[in-house]
Amino acid sequence: VNFFSGIQELYNYFSINVKRWDVLKKYVKNLTLKPLSASRWESRIEALKPLKIYISEIYQVLLDITNDHTKDMDSRAQANNIISKICSFKFLCSVSIWYDILNLVNIVSKIMQKPRFDLQLVTENLNSILNNLKSLRTDEKFEELMTSAMAKARELDIEPDFPETRKRKKRKLFDYEASDDTVNDAKHDFKINFYFAILDTTISSISERF
Repeated sequence: VNFFSGIQELYNYFSINVKRWDVLKKYVKNLTLKPLSASRWESRIEALKPLKIYISEIYQVLLDITNDHTKDMDSRAQANNIISKICSFKFLCSVSIWYDILNLVNIVSKIMQKPRFDLQLVTENLNSILNNLKSLRTDEKFEELMTSAMAKARELDIEPDFPETRKRKKRKLFDYEASDDTVNDAKHDFKINFYFAILDTTISSISERF
């Protein structure tokens, strides 16, 4: 929810102000930021494409606005707030994860939106999606994602690491119980509770629905 809300906020920031949009277009000639739509599944992947391809340029525009003292305080504050959201290693990883998943799903989604479609072709594509999603759910693919995200993080001068997360201490009921380690490995936590969790939900949903 936070991730896609951040993307919507980015779109709103540039789309409601012609001058901001003009500044953005100077950096990226072929860029079109897309809004999210509750009724259009394809809007998710269209909204992600600019961040997947042009996040460095978008960041530079926001940074320029933040440092431009001729801009009003509200515009600069909003730009700085968006920077704080998109300039995190977790956000960069999330862009790649969601883009890969939604891109796969969008292929068969387009086929099924046609007034007439080949049921056999849809079935084959759904099976292909499932196989591809399952192939993503490995430690090797996760490490490939990390390598790609780290390269992008270096472009934006972002620390390529996750902030440590702390879990609540469980009260010991007996003296012989070992104390919980309150610090989780943040990378492992992200892999299990974000990357694998999203893939598991997607695989399960497609399997049950079709």
